[in-house]
Amino acid sequence: MVFIMLAYVIIKRFTLFALVLLVSTSSLAESFKVQSAEVSKIGNGYILNAEIKYPLTPRVTEAIANGVPITFLQQLELIHSTSIFGKYWQWKKTLWSASLRYELRYHALSEQY
Repeated sequence: MVFIMLAYVIIKRFTLFALVLLVSTSSLAESFKVQSAEVSKIGNGYILNAEIKYPLTPRVTEAIANGVPITFLQQLELIHSTSIFGKYWQWKKTLWSASLRYELRYHALSEQY
């Protein structure tokens, strides 16, 4: 019985530590904001026109200025949603998905990003 109680206390402490760590890191990180997004179907494909704001911390800005490239990975999905029972249950079908990788880099000679 003592072994079980000891394991429970260790797991409980670890869970509490992980929860505190998760809350502290999520409060420091700023999330991106989608200002506008528009999807158009052209032929057999789709065109996505979106304006996304990426907040950069001073530390990230300093790293870019020192020549460290920053990579952004965007995962996009176009989902068609059909309501079955009003807002309570919806049928969702993925029409299109893609992953886009962008790299932000500062070129010191031309002083351009």
